[in-house]
Amino acid sequence: MKYSHCFVLTAALLAFVSCIEVETELSFASADSGSLKVSYAIDSRALQIGMFDDGATILPLPLHQRDFEQTAATHPQLELRSYHRAGGNGVTRIDAEYRFESLAALQTALGSRTTVILDATPQGTWFKHALFEGHGGGQRSQEFVDEFLADASFSMTVHAPGPVISSSIGQIDGRLVRLHYTARELLVMEEPLILELVWQ
Repeated sequence: MKYSHCFVLTAALLAFVSCIEVETELSFASADSGSLKVSYAIDSRALQIGMFDDGATILPLPLHQRDFEQTAATHPQLELRSYHRAGGNGVTRIDAEYRFESLAALQTALGSRTTVILDATPQGTWFKHALFEGHGGGQRSQEFVDEFLADASFSMTVHAPGPVISSSIGQIDGRLVRLHYTARELLVMEEPLILELVWQ
């Protein structure tokens, strides 16, 4: 996969972006179909120097509609439903929505940097998604975040087709699980951040 459209982030990305907000909304219509909405706002100056262009050495991000279309074209059960890009006040915001009809299609949309597992258990449907690789940036990373990324935030919402019984992280609200992390919280994590939830 050329791009990764997901909650997964790397220290390299954080270290070069002074303004970033990442939101992911994953909605299941059934156990293996639904929609994936991705939204992110990044400092327009990073775009001007080509930091996220195709072939960028840091972490290429999909910026143009053709980038998302190319991803959708790689799986027959994945469709790009909408795309919007707008800029203002030094920030560029990109919003896109995929429709997936299989777990493999969802994996394609999320990108090769993460793994998605979904299985039926006696308790209900079990869903596992690795969100952040973990590395433990230490005091130096904490100081960098405090100075340059104090307002950076990362969030994810999962809409399950049935009541959520349990979740390893985040807050449960009926059929929803909501996660929210700051850059500082992510950079000091030494272990991978993994979402495991079960719904009826």
